Amino acid sequence: MKRAVLDEISKKVGAFSAGTEGNYSHSLAGTLPCSDMAGKVSPAIAAIVSHFLQRDGWETKVHNALFLETCRKPRDSRDEELQFMKDALAAWTKRILRSINAMCTELSLPLARKRSSQQAVLYAAKWDTLGTECGSLKPGLKPVYSPKDFYDVITNIKNPNLCVDRGTSAYWGMIPVEVDVKAINELQQMFKELDPSRYQHLGIDDYVMSEFENEHQALGQRVLRSGSVAAARQYVKFGCPMGLRGKLWSMALGVVFDDFQLSYFDQLRSSVIEYDLLMDCIMMQDIRMTSANDEHFFVFEDVLHQVVLALLRDVHLTDCKQQTTRLKSYIRGHLGSTDFMVTYPPSGVVPFYGFSLYVTPFCYLFKSSPEIYLCFSAFYQNHLHRLHNISSHCESIVSLSRQFEDLLQSENWPLFQHLVSVGVQPLKLVFNWLMQAFAGLLDSFQTFLLWDRIIGFDSLLLLPLLAVGILSFRKESLMQVTSVAQAEAVLSDIGFVQVIPLIQLALFGRVSDG
Repeated sequence: MKRAVLDEISKKVGAFSAGTEGNYSHSLAGTLPCSDMAGKVSPAIAAIVSHFLQRDGWETKVHNALFLETCRKPRDSRDEELQFMKDALAAWTKRILRSINAMCTELSLPLARKRSSQQAVLYAAKWDTLGTECGSLKPGLKPVYSPKDFYDVITNIKNPNLCVDRGTSAYWGMIPVEVDVKAINELQQMFKELDPSRYQHLGIDDYVMSEFENEHQALGQRVLRSGSVAAARQYVKFGCPMGLRGKLWSMALGVVFDDFQLSYFDQLRSSVIEYDLLMDCIMMQDIRMTSANDEHFFVFEDVLHQVVLALLRDVHLTDCKQQTTRLKSYIRGHLGSTDFMVTYPPSGVVPFYGFSLYVTPFCYLFKSSPEIYLCFSAFYQNHLHRLHNISSHCESIVSLSRQFEDLLQSENWPLFQHLVSVGVQPLKLVFNWLMQAFAGLLDSFQTFLLWDRIIGFDSLLLLPLLAVGILSFRKESLMQVTSVAQAEAVLSDIGFVQVIPLIQLALFGRVSDG
């Protein structure tokens, strides 16, 4: 049975391999004529063009571009449609703006300033040792906000058109607004490849079957040779070998490390050297307080500085932000003039406490900061930005929180009821897990296994599933708690939980037997 399952996975991956099995799509030659040119391109010309594209690898590039475009999710840069969400966004943006302005006033720091030529030269010389050379921070500097602050904000979002009866079990949770959530049968269909009765997975079956691990490794090499984004995404659904993970993640995310992309990082580096932002100090302090204090991540301190400071200046990231959530500032001397109004920081990303932990998994996978940055920024644009933005999107932090509460109520009602009855809101216990995508909370290997699936399935819904799985796994202990402190103590040591069995437990009520 296990061999048959592996063969089925191989067929699935092969079906997406452009130019190999030929099942991914029709030949590009058959797609050349457009509606007004049908019949005008001879088969001979079409064959010549198709051969040229295949020979130079362009057919795969076209397939990849089409695949990424069809998988592209609606941009959050579009205006929010729900008025009560707009109101919550506006209030949150004003709160962040007040916090930043108050910090500038208290510490007598500008939002941004241009370094002198001498300062820029000195800063450039310190580029490879930013963590140690630029470690002195002003007293009083603090994160703009924390996950706890954000939890308080989203749990107080109210829909004035919805009358909520707190006495009914359907609204015992903290997210009473109606957002798009999925029933368990829909989730089982979305993540059917996680069914332990049908498929094998790296992170479970490789512990007991060395043959599976070897064949999975060979299959990964075959996917890399194909160059197909679709094949890479299908493959990483089942986990990546550590030695191939960096290449497979970058391929699945559509990242290409060419001269153009690498030169773009150089431009961001030049901007870091030329301009000093208040957000730089906040980001550097976050690294010092979180990643640099962790025994697993402190060795990446210098690289983390390079990556997150470049991130603050990447204007392409503003596409992830709704217009209403981008903080605006004015160039000095032109206050109030819309012609001199700019987004601050340039990327629109306002870091929260623990933001730098998002980057740490990528530091294990790539040798250079440009490669780390390019892959991380793609993952951030695809997924992570939704975890600290207020939106009605089906994978926003609001929807993921509601998804968690609905799943726990429907699949483990006695546990949910007990926790609420003793004054413990389940969402409050796991909100930091969701917002951090478990980065810095799990063992690094388990974080990799989780993010493999997020990339492969192109979905953050795995986060509430894992949270439900962890609470269900600790049910016996949680049923004994009588306070928030006791519940937090039960869940304080999740570092070495096995993520795939727990997601399978939440989805199918069973785990792989190897």
